[in-house]
Amino acid sequence: MITRLGYPSTDKNDLIHSTFDQLFFGPELYSKIFQKESKFSEKGFIENDKIIVNSELIQTLKKKFHDKIAIVTGRGFNAINSSLKEISSLFL
Repeated sequence: MITRLGYPSTDKNDLIHSTFDQLFFGPELYSKIFQKESKFSEKGFIENDKIIVNSELIQTLKKKFHDKIAIVTGRGFNAINSSLKEISSLFL
């Protein structure tokens, strides 16, 4: 039998997904996204993201593709901004 994880869950009482989100996003970003306090105080796993793009590469791509570049991801806006930090503004 094949089952799906069903993430993100629409069930507000889903303990597994809620715990994952708290650990992944960390307390500050979790609170910003879900408007709830995290039960954890450690930094989120999202802080371990390795960003391979930099501002120079983005500028090069913009020149080559006439400013028509984008981000394709399954993550939400707040998660992307958290990972990309200051270079996220180069995509706007």
